[in-house]
Amino acid sequence: MNTSELRPHRVRPVSEWPVQTELLARLSDDIAADRVPHAMLFVGEEAQTRRCVNFLSALLLCTGEPAPCGRCPSCAQLQSGNHPDLYTVERDGAGIKAAQVEALQERLKLRAHAGGRVVYVVHGMDDITPVAANRLLKTLEEPWPSVVALLTARSVRRVLPTIRSRCFLFPLPPAGAAPWDDAPWVDGEAGEAVGADGAQPEPAEGRFASLIEPVIQWTKTLIKGAEPPVILADRLVRTAGDGAFSEVLYVLAMWLRDLMHTRAGDDRHVRFTDHRAQLLEQSSMTDVAELAKAIAVVLETRVRTRSHVAATLNAERMCVRLREVFASVHGHRRPL
Repeated sequence: MNTSELRPHRVRPVSEWPVQTELLARLSDDIAADRVPHAMLFVGEEAQTRRCVNFLSALLLCTGEPAPCGRCPSCAQLQSGNHPDLYTVERDGAGIKAAQVEALQERLKLRAHAGGRVVYVVHGMDDITPVAANRLLKTLEEPWPSVVALLTARSVRRVLPTIRSRCFLFPLPPAGAAPWDDAPWVDGEAGEAVGADGAQPEPAEGRFASLIEPVIQWTKTLIKGAEPPVILADRLVRTAGDGAFSEVLYVLAMWLRDLMHTRAGDDRHVRFTDHRAQLLEQSSMTDVAELAKAIAVVLETRVRTRSHVAATLNAERMCVRLREVFASVHGHRRPL
């Protein structure tokens, strides 16, 4: 996935951001190093996604330091509501219409007035019409240089998979959650936030211990691309045995989370410290962004288990999506 490249920029510490999670901390580091994703999808309560996107718009357009400084001409324009390099699309009635996306695309043909970034915000990607989504997809697939998309949704399941696959996903915790509560939040039904356990209890300790080894081996096979999704799904379902498939998904999400922390060089939050060698081996074959997206896919699948979808069908859908996430591992690697 391409990233915009401008000069290095000192940004405000994440402790001063309106929403604070570990994924946002990684994003802060990327922005400071000029590795800004061209497209980001923020999922959660609407008030939370708006708060986060408004802050990031100011940060990305700010010309002062630390960004957002609140003093530079760009910050003044944002505060007055007339920044020429910020374009916002809101729901028109029930959702986002094709005409709105066409107007956005015309605006993006123009250069940034200040010579820096152009930021566009689309609120309500889960309420976009199919025609509008397909039009926007072309923009996401072929982004203009130094153009950044900030998309929001209340329900990740209602965002088209083709749109999700072009974005870095940032699940946001609900308002009132403790800062740095880094549980990878995904939503179930629209407006329903659930935590890292998918609103289901963690497996008992003995069950947890019996699942971790097969999950570690399964993940290695997944990342290496050694088996097709159907075979991967069958193996994972068999791992559950007589137990609940949701327990396997929980352990898998926690293992992927440890891989993400290990890859980022942060051992403070690693749970499976007894499996250091496997953590180092598997994390070296992927990257933080891919692992973050994989966690979201697994947790979204775990939420679906509450809808009584057959475990095998659930697993197959998940494995297809995970193979897409890790495609660059056994093909060419996308620049971050």
